[in-house]
Amino acid sequence: MIVENDEGEIVREFMKESDTIVLYKSMREVLVYLTHLDVSDTETIMTDKLSKQVSLEASCVLGQADLQIDGSEWSWNNLNTLCWAIGSISGAMSKQNRLSATTELIM
Repeated sequence: MIVENDEGEIVREFMKESDTIVLYKSMREVLVYLTHLDVSDTETIMTDKLSKQVSLEASCVLGQADLQIDGSEWSWNNLNTLCWAIGSISGAMSKQNRLSATTELIM
């Protein structure tokens, strides 16, 4: 499991079956059910959350790209949670939806 330690660093923590793992499995199951109910809405929510984390704007100077952070929801924990959520629903979509969602999230 990935957690934030007392110093604010993101670290990997190994645990046996615990309440936390049961909670993560339950959250994954809920996300899968919600994705089955409305794939496009789930994709829109994930894309909106990602856009509040990081947005890439092309710079005209020498064709370089500037990475700009939208501070409204930025944190390593939020980004980690969003990546976990995206990964947990990947098997809940059809291959075509998965490809379009992945393309949209990367863009």
